[in-house]
Amino acid sequence: MYQKGLLDKRIIVLNMFESLKPHKNYKVITHNIKEKNYIKFKAKTKENFGFRYFKDSLYEKYKLFNEEGDLLFVDYMNNSRHRCLREEYSSTG
Repeated sequence: MYQKGLLDKRIIVLNMFESLKPHKNYKVITHNIKEKNYIKFKAKTKENFGFRYFKDSLYEKYKLFNEEGDLLFVDYMNNSRHRCLREEYSSTG
């Protein structure tokens, strides 16, 4: 379209599928099970590994990992032990 003059050269065209496709130069971020200043307890799950994190005897976080050790999500709890925020993670962290 640039060569035919149908599209101005100042316009940048992006392919959404190519930009979302994982590339070799992406860094995979690993997340530790241990958290500084937190006490962790293993949660009862059938397929995945969940951990509950307490600080000053308050339940503050819940992390769920898959069997490969990749972090799936982190739930943040309020003082009433209700989830107030969830962070979900992709396979690259």
